[in-house]
Formats: sequence, C-alpha cells, structure tokens
Amino acid sequence: MTGALAGGAYASPGPERRDLAWSGALRGNRAASADRSRRPACEQDWVRALDDARHSYSLAPVNDVVRAWRARLASAPAVDAVGREKRVQRPAL
Repeated sequence: MTGALAGGAYASPGPERRDLAWSGALRGNRAASADRSRRPACEQDWVRALDDARHSYSLAPVNDVVRAWRARLASAPAVDAVGREKRVQRPAL
C-alpha cells in the first residue's frame, strides 16, 4: 500500500515506483555520459584536472592543464570567420 496512512504517516513507495525511479536514474546517467563525450577537449581536461586536484589536495594538475592549453592556443593559427588561416601576433600571456 502506498500513500498516506492513518495518523499522517507515509508508506514507502511500492516496488513499481522504485523501478521507475531507478530506470529514470539510468537514463539520466546515460544522458550525462553522452554529454560528457561531447564536451570540448579543453573542458574534459579541465574537469579531469579539477578532479585530480580534489583527490590529491594539490593544484599541480590544474596548473599543468592551464600551461598545456596556453601553449596550444599560442601555437595554433588564428582562423577568421570564413575559415581561412591567418597568422596573428598574439600578446604574451
């Protein structure tokens, strides 16, 4: 029996409701993992570095990612709206 009982107490949801909640959680996990795979590489690296930093209590992984992505951006050619590459002098970071 689900719902309100005498005295204002509530019974736990029945097995069919728990199964629905569980399947909804699985769908949510699948959607979240699909979103994770579509993230840009820099965001994936950043999230991984933050997680590593959280576990190691060190900001070294975060600093490594920032340093690596600064180097990548500094060495990448600039691209205009049409898609042709052009070299632009970038200021030093």
